[in-house]
Amino acid sequence: MLKVHAAKGFIWGALALVGCSADTSAPPAGSSAEASQAITQSCDMGLAYNGGTWQQKPLIAGCTSTTTFSFGVPSDIPLLLGVVRFHLLSQFRTKEIATYGTTSSDDRLGRFFIDRDDSQSWTSGDTNTRFMSSPLDSDQPFIINWETQQLVGGSCQFGIGGAGGGPPRRAVVGVKRGSTWYIDGNDNGTWDGPGQCDVMVDEFGASTDIPTPVGNMVGTSGSWGASLVWNFDADGSLSWSGAPPDQSLALFGSSSMRPFSDGSSQCIGAQSGTNVYLDKNCNLVWDGEALDIGATDYLVSADWRFVGWYTDTFTVGSGGVAGASG
Repeated sequence: MLKVHAAKGFIWGALALVGCSADTSAPPAGSSAEASQAITQSCDMGLAYNGGTWQQKPLIAGCTSTTTFSFGVPSDIPLLLGVVRFHLLSQFRTKEIATYGTTSSDDRLGRFFIDRDDSQSWTSGDTNTRFMSSPLDSDQPFIINWETQQLVGGSCQFGIGGAGGGPPRRAVVGVKRGSTWYIDGNDNGTWDGPGQCDVMVDEFGASTDIPTPVGNMVGTSGSWGASLVWNFDADGSLSWSGAPPDQSLALFGSSSMRPFSDGSSQCIGAQSGTNVYLDKNCNLVWDGEALDIGATDYLVSADWRFVGWYTDTFTVGSGGVAGASG
């Protein structure tokens, strides 16, 4: 059994893999024998990156096959614009991949390359933009789910049409430079400054901390003793207000792990070599494999960087996977 200690991080044990459910309700009258054997599966699919190659692999055996594709170059940092969407009583995590250029060759430094048409290849429907006009090698890219604003009549105004009638949120890009955050608050792909509705957050997290925002909360993760410590701007003040009202947690991962948050969702995760541990229920705490996901020996090798995961549905009949939808 895997256990969690606030001061000591994880103690690893045997983990059961979870993440796939099936609808086995009876078929309607008149269905063929083959159709009567079909079931619909909801599968958590992990995404990993290594040297320009991506791998999609189910987090439980039998959901669907593993696939690979190319997007980006070996020196890029991979990102996932993952958002949580709800359908009836089920929660689905969607995918839209991106990479961030870290070298000056081919004019890539500081550019976000985003697979907007979800074709898993670079096409005319995709976008790339240099976010900071003078990027630094030390800039750390991130994705955050932001209530975007536009300049109207000299003031920044929210759009309309968000969930519950509130401002709409979008997965926008940004970089953390030292302890300062630069967020693309107007969602045009470039840093224009607060006067154009972009957002700057001063002094949140140490300069060495990794940006790990969740949802629309700025957040960082860094090592403290044997644990990973996650700090989040829970009160929305865009500054560290102390805990509480902000959150400081040491209940997910140890200092030897690589922390991440996969885009604009509410979920976090940590990678330890070929193993990945995922906050499936998005409560920022490890609850064990019955609620969260622990996948041992999941990656081909430690050279692969786990980026995040999404949920897909697959219709499986007597002939195997018949179709899939995001």
